[in-house]
Amino acid sequence: MNKYILITVLLTLSIVGSNAEALSKSETYSSNSVEKLVNYELVNGYMTIKVLTAGCTGINSFKIVADGNELSVVRVKQDACGMKPRPMTLRYSVRHLGLDDSQAINIVNKRL
Repeated sequence: MNKYILITVLLTLSIVGSNAEALSKSETYSSNSVEKLVNYELVNGYMTIKVLTAGCTGINSFKIVADGNELSVVRVKQDACGMKPRPMTLRYSVRHLGLDDSQAINIVNKRL
């Protein structure tokens, strides 16, 4: 009985430890690299971007850097979930980003 409890505890600690390591890697990612986008468009005051996700990408995985009316989409949280990459669409309000949507806006990211 004691051997069973010890094995169960060791297996649990092993699983929790590996999950914590993967989580800490995704939480501490800070390459601040400009993300290559699958696609993007600016329509009716909204910027819609399409990025690749491996299962853990969300709207908080990026920061939008504005310089005048030039935008860069920068990944700040790594997606290390390991699923097959697939496109994901994210939408941002141009005014919320502090830009004038009546002027031309240039997105500097390259497309895949």
